[in-house]
Amino acid sequence: SEPGANSPTYVDPLTISRTGVVRARALIDGQLEGPVATATYIIGDAHDLPIASIVTEPELLFDPVDGMYELGPRAESRFPYFGANFWEDREIAGHVELFEYGSSQARLNATTGISIIGGWSRAFPQKSLGLFARGRYGDREFALPLFPDRPFGSYQTFILRNSGIDWNSTMLRDGFLQQIVADTDADRLEYRPAILYLNGQYWGIHNIREKINEHYAAALGETRADQIDMIALDTDQPPGDPEIIEGDAEHYEQLLSLVSTTDMSAPSGLEGAAAMMDINNFVDYQIAQIFVGNTDWPGNNVKLWRPRTATGKWRWVLFDLDFGFGRWNREDYAHTTLTFATEANGPDWPNPPWSTFLFRKLLENSEFRRAFINRYADLLNSAFRPAHVYAVLDSLQNLIGPEMPDHTARWGGSYAAWLAQVDDLRYYAENRPEAAEGHLRSFFQLGNSVPISVDASSGGSVIVNRLHVDDFPWTGRYYP
Repeated sequence: SEPGANSPTYVDPLTISRTGVVRARALIDGQLEGPVATATYIIGDAHDLPIASIVTEPELLFDPVDGMYELGPRAESRFPYFGANFWEDREIAGHVELFEYGSSQARLNATTGISIIGGWSRAFPQKSLGLFARGRYGDREFALPLFPDRPFGSYQTFILRNSGIDWNSTMLRDGFLQQIVADTDADRLEYRPAILYLNGQYWGIHNIREKINEHYAAALGETRADQIDMIALDTDQPPGDPEIIEGDAEHYEQLLSLVSTTDMSAPSGLEGAAAMMDINNFVDYQIAQIFVGNTDWPGNNVKLWRPRTATGKWRWVLFDLDFGFGRWNREDYAHTTLTFATEANGPDWPNPPWSTFLFRKLLENSEFRRAFINRYADLLNSAFRPAHVYAVLDSLQNLIGPEMPDHTARWGGSYAAWLAQVDDLRYYAENRPEAAEGHLRSFFQLGNSVPISVDASSGGSVIVNRLHVDDFPWTGRYYP
């Protein structure tokens, strides 16, 4: 709790012998209260990951009636407990610290707003937390680069994610799948696993993630946050009525109108759409969703943005890939997700007709079809090769593996069960490329792929379609 007039008064140095939190402030009669200083001390608990510590008034989280983390008096009796306190759009004040692995000095020590976020994963015992820097709490930004590979020096918000619907499964699925396509033109969210302490209590693995909002888009687009259009599309919204995150949807509605009234099969059919949307981004986005077999999409979990300028084009962002790579059935590597993503009469969830409309219309154009097929071949020759996927997965498994015994002890499950779930990801990675190639051949009525060999032993690099090749000799397969 924040110290007040009735709190113990500091007299002698404190001896800290176990993990916990110390909060202090100066109080003088007749004067404003001083700011609260907060420090977390982690003693005797060794971790191989960064550590986040969140501190807030305990009753704001855990009061049985009003606590944000609790069911409360209005919760339904069945999962996901709609009506529970954690389904409310609520933000509380708190404090966050972030320690890098091996460092005893907090890299971040800031006031913050705290919310529970996500969809059905809110109902899990371990929840995703959104952290927000706001002037009313004191800190207007989190002044640190959270991710080494991002050019962002500060953040207005970030997420400590419970791994979504992958909770208590691999605890890395979405971050892993987004890292596979890190070198594509699909916008995505960075990922770092961390350990959370909540009010000094061990709270297990949470994934540090970016939050898709106008600040995220502004940093990517090198523009101001108030010069962004950003929308979300999902089955909770009426068809043709996007959720406005920032700006407006007028330009997007113009795009849909243009595509619906244009003969897309004409040679020039793609020109109008290409002036309004980033075709390379859209192609890479669609291929990523299709290859990973995300069946909580395209009627859900869709966000896109554009700089609000005369030439600003829409770009799609990958997120919540938790249904991917056979989350519910290890044999889902055979799922014909390409047909699923182009279904003209799909159900209300997950692929209603409005959600597949744009992709279906663009595929009427031969130039777009060629771009899609060749780019899919690019990625089958690179990012989707099992060797590449295994390398990414191995690195992340080795990163969180030492933490899993403590995590499963806290939240249930077992280390052996976790290993089995991770092995299911390998099984999908091994079998999906051949299945995906078969889907391509069948859907587009293609012949068999043929090998293309490239060598540049005297130096240099080669671009094959959109794929940059600099490791020779190289062989890939493309369709005649």
